[in-house]
Amino acid sequence: TDMRKSIGGLSMLVEQSFEGELLSGSLFVFCNRHRNGTQVEDISVLKGMPLMELGLPATAKGIELLRTMKELTSINSKSQKEFWKFRKFKKKYQAKIDQFTKENPKAKKMRLDIKYNRIYLQIHNITDIAALKGIPLEKLFIYESKLTSLDALIGMPLIQIDLDISTPGFESLRDKKTLKKINYIPVEKFWKEYDSKKEKK
Repeated sequence: TDMRKSIGGLSMLVEQSFEGELLSGSLFVFCNRHRNGTQVEDISVLKGMPLMELGLPATAKGIELLRTMKELTSINSKSQKEFWKFRKFKKKYQAKIDQFTKENPKAKKMRLDIKYNRIYLQIHNITDIAALKGIPLEKLFIYESKLTSLDALIGMPLIQIDLDISTPGFESLRDKKTLKKINYIPVEKFWKEYDSKKEKK
C-alpha cells in the first residue's frame, strides 16, 4: 500500500512500509519536497533508515550519507554503482557539458544520463561537438544534426554511436577500436554493409 508520511518536516511517499520502527523495511521512499512545498535540501533525517530504494532531488545536501546505507539498492532509479559513477562524472564534466549546450543554442531533446552503467548523451539539432572533447562519454546519439568535424571524438571511449553517415569525417570512426555498434549495428557488420553500398554507387 502507498502512504504519505512526514519525518523531520519532509513529505514522503512510502510504499509497502512494514510494522515496527518508522520506515523499517521500507521498499521505497520518494523524498522530494517539504510540507510547505519547498524542495528538500537536507536528507540527514534519513540516517539509519534501512531503505532499499530512494528518490530525491539532485540538489539535496548530505548525499554522501547514502554510502553508509547498505540496504539501499536503488537511488533515483539507478543502481548504487550507476548513481555514484554518474554523480562523479557530472561533478567533473558539468562545466564542459554546459559549454557544449551554450555552443548549440538550438539543440533539442538533450538527455545526459547513465544506463546499464554506461554514460550516454542523446541530442538533436546541433552543429558543433568541439566542447565534448575530453569528456569520457560511452554512448553518443546525435540526430537531425549537421556537424562539420568529429575531431572531438578522438580519445573518447565510445562503445556505441548513432550518427548520419554523411557527416564529414565519418570514416574516421574506423579507427575507434572501442566501438561495438554504429547506428545500432555491430561494428564489423556495419562497415561491411557500408563498404558494399559504396562499391555499388
